[in-house]
Amino acid sequence: MHCLPCVKTAEDFWKFVTAGRELGHLHVNYETVEPYPVTFKKGNPKVTEISNPEKFYYVTEMKFAKAGKENGKSDKDKTTVIYNSNITITDIPLEAYEYIVNGRPALEWVMGRQCVKTDKKSGIVNDANRYAC
Repeated sequence: MHCLPCVKTAEDFWKFVTAGRELGHLHVNYETVEPYPVTFKKGNPKVTEISNPEKFYYVTEMKFAKAGKENGKSDKDKTTVIYNSNITITDIPLEAYEYIVNGRPALEWVMGRQCVKTDKKSGIVNDANRYAC
């Protein structure tokens, strides 16, 4: 005699249905979603004259701003990202770090990938700026 496997059900199935529909809507219609209002501490492209976009947006390594020192060690201010010497973005809500991709907050994942790195063994340079629009 064959038995069907015991499939657990969610306590509130319809909450999952609603969340799934909302997520699907975001995936399909992401271009129409109102962007989060970004605060530029420095380098707002809407009010900054950019004569050379390649130089203005060139990034070698994004970093968090430094917060106060605790135990002789500087803490990271995760509400502020220094994109490069021209651009600093601030007022990033800490809730943004709750969105996890591959075990890391999505923003930190992007910060780790959008940079210039040289492979120690091969000497090959991986420059994310080469692939930027």
